[in-house]
Amino acid sequence: MKLIVWITHHLDPGLLDTKVGSWGNFQRREDGMGITPAWELPLDLVPWSIGFDPECDRSYRKDRMQFLDSNPRSSIHTCSGGATYSLTFEGQRLSDLNYDQDPPGGDIINYYWSYLATPDKWMDALNSATWWKNDEYGRSRVYDPDTGRRMLAGVPHWGAYVTADDMEQLRMILDLYRYLLHEGVAGRWSYISHPVITGDKEHHYIQRLSHDRRKSIIILKHRSTGKVTVFPRGLIPEQNYLVDFDSVPGTGVTKTGAEWMRQGIEVVDQKSGELIYLNLPHRPRGGRDKTPPRAPTNVLIRRENNIGHTGVGIYWSPGADENWISYYEVQRDGKRLGKASVGNHYFDRASGWNPAGRYSVRAVDGDGNPSEWAEAKPIAHEPLRVGALGAHFTEDGREGWRAETSTDGQVFQPMKWLPQRTGKPLKDLGGTSLQPGGAEGCWEGEGRARVGRGWQQASPAAMGARSWTAPRAGEVRIVGRAIKDYWTSREGGTLRVRIQLGQRQLWPETGWAEVEAGDLTGVAHDLTARVAAGEVIRFVLNRGTDWSRDMLAWMPEIIYEDTSPQDRSPSPVRILCGASEPYTDRQGNIWLADTFFSGGTATSTTAGIEPTFGWLDDERLYQSGREGTAFTYSIPVSTGLYSLRLKFVEPNLQHFERPFNLDVNGQRVLHNFDIAQAARGPRRAYDKLIRYVVPDGNGRIVLRFSNGWEPIKRLGNAMLQAIELQPEIKPVIRVNAGSNADFVDWNSFVWAADTNFTGGGVIESQAPVEHASPTLYDQGLYRTARNGKSFGYTFSLPPGLYNVHLKFAELWLKEPGGRPMDIEINGQFVRRSWDPATASGKPGRAAELRLEDVVPDQRGQIAIRVTAVGAENAILQGIEIE
Repeated sequence: MKLIVWITHHLDPGLLDTKVGSWGNFQRREDGMGITPAWELPLDLVPWSIGFDPECDRSYRKDRMQFLDSNPRSSIHTCSGGATYSLTFEGQRLSDLNYDQDPPGGDIINYYWSYLATPDKWMDALNSATWWKNDEYGRSRVYDPDTGRRMLAGVPHWGAYVTADDMEQLRMILDLYRYLLHEGVAGRWSYISHPVITGDKEHHYIQRLSHDRRKSIIILKHRSTGKVTVFPRGLIPEQNYLVDFDSVPGTGVTKTGAEWMRQGIEVVDQKSGELIYLNLPHRPRGGRDKTPPRAPTNVLIRRENNIGHTGVGIYWSPGADENWISYYEVQRDGKRLGKASVGNHYFDRASGWNPAGRYSVRAVDGDGNPSEWAEAKPIAHEPLRVGALGAHFTEDGREGWRAETSTDGQVFQPMKWLPQRTGKPLKDLGGTSLQPGGAEGCWEGEGRARVGRGWQQASPAAMGARSWTAPRAGEVRIVGRAIKDYWTSREGGTLRVRIQLGQRQLWPETGWAEVEAGDLTGVAHDLTARVAAGEVIRFVLNRGTDWSRDMLAWMPEIIYEDTSPQDRSPSPVRILCGASEPYTDRQGNIWLADTFFSGGTATSTTAGIEPTFGWLDDERLYQSGREGTAFTYSIPVSTGLYSLRLKFVEPNLQHFERPFNLDVNGQRVLHNFDIAQAARGPRRAYDKLIRYVVPDGNGRIVLRFSNGWEPIKRLGNAMLQAIELQPEIKPVIRVNAGSNADFVDWNSFVWAADTNFTGGGVIESQAPVEHASPTLYDQGLYRTARNGKSFGYTFSLPPGLYNVHLKFAELWLKEPGGRPMDIEINGQFVRRSWDPATASGKPGRAAELRLEDVVPDQRGQIAIRVTAVGAENAILQGIEIE
């Protein structure tokens, strides 16, 4: 899954690059791109209605190509104003997805322009919103069962607010779309056609057709009345086609293509959400599959933390079916929790989650036949940690969390839940009057004292508290930072906070810790305490002077110190495909000679290999391989979760000339994959990472490569250069470089005082930092830096694939270009003559580097070295390895 970042105007390339460094790769969702001819121009210099401009188009393409070249694992998603320039062949080529328009296109969507636009790169986010229904909170429903399936005319997508029943309908639409992609009726090389219609208007209908024209679907975009005749196009005249309908699964009529095109398909008194299928009898809900699928062969569970929420992660090796698996169903102690339609993972944070519970998973095929339940086995848990970010519930007392008020700091009374009340989804984009920047409900007590997700609001009448009741005895670490809310940081008065354990004050020792107006640093706490089961820890905000301006950002986290797991990570496996003897790479890690395979033949090349993602770890890893129309690797491993990294290079062919498929433990993960297309050319190294792989029931990870299809295919052989399996479970390291004190960030993560360094000195600055990361509250991470002509850091780590995140900001020089540096990781140059201010676009702005999939060397170490290559010393302000 990739983060989508919605950018509503042009941003300079340096800022976009540093955001990728801060957040990781993302899909850049553009909006309003047609309003300026270049990103350098101020937003107000060109009117919104500029229309298409050649200079702006050139700037658009240059900007996007620069972004993709700098961040090849990110992508682009055009939107609204940006659609002015995405409606060009180059615009579509450079994007993953394009958004047609803000107002709903309705039943004309993908009708007039579909012959020039690629349908599976386009969506209309509101194309099912032909009627509105308000729920008890005034929110708008955006799914209409009579018209919702017209989303299949492009890429299915929907708005924010849907009911549980609507969500199931949308899940089925996406399930069908994935099946159409699998069958070639949607996706690259498929066709769009407009059938001839009698009895209705033609724009209500659209036809998808596979490239070989043997399979098709006709999408009915609205619910017609009376008799309508649909005359399909593009069928093979002599080919037989089974035609059936969603409303009567398991039936159908077979005629030749010539007969159907001449006689048409009659639809009388159309049923809600009707679709017409041609030669797709085994589609989801087709009514012909009577055989249950095979159950997942191995299910694992662990306690884990997921975006601030603590719960149970369930992972499994896939089941199997002769036709199609639509989803997996997960249960805990016999109670159904939910469905997973994509991937082999489910996160249980529902009330009552319990790592000691009895979890099981079963597969469900396209016709609803379930497999047997597969019971889960536990693996090493993550530490038990609970935090305010994930502990915002509508139920009082859930997982021990409550919101309370007090007039004396001794007796506390519960607050009441206050739901958010907005009119329509668009009103929620900027937040509500209750929550600027947000659209959730909150808890409210006396005098409007409030507690929300990560924030508290002071009342002149009473203290407010976020409270947590310990579920068991133990030593806990309490970490966090209280800061003035960013939106009101310069308003209101001084805020006062403290932490209590029952009636006893834990922090500060006496009185209150004070947060001044205008202070984005705030006050941090990192303390330990022993709690008994049932004891209450309270995060108390004292009375304020103006409830509307006395807003506090405070996201404390509590970690049981005795729940850190012992390291039981499985050992990595490395295989150099096609090699006749082991190989020791530049890091000193050993790759086995080709083994555990069946089928295929060994291949090799002496051609030079170029990197696709910034730098090449070792050319030799891409110069041998295995290829064939079908071959398999069956690799024995110990129990655990794995990251699977596959190394590819296309030695000779061009785009789409070597398509192939990959199944991992029987589940398709690459479909008609082409190395040259993914790597943007031949002789370019390309690594594909597949996360959270579970060994099958025989303790193996099985990779099956097979011949794919493209209309311009020249060679049917799949190809693979190397295989690497690394354990998923690994530690996190954070260092506040140059500082002699720990730093607690907005997420309550602790960046340790400077450690594990050799060489260099320390410099400091109080200058403000634009676009500080993780958040604007975290200016303190840039206040100190290790600097010098050359210095290094070395960290010992267990096996795994790590992301190395390096933090910089030029706070001492006035102009870009004055501090060029070379940066090495384990002796490999990852940047040459790199300058922080040049990279970020200006001095005073955060410059973030994220180096992905770094492996410890043979000593189990990741070594970072920074060297000045100009007159000024090199600098480094923070390190994160995760």
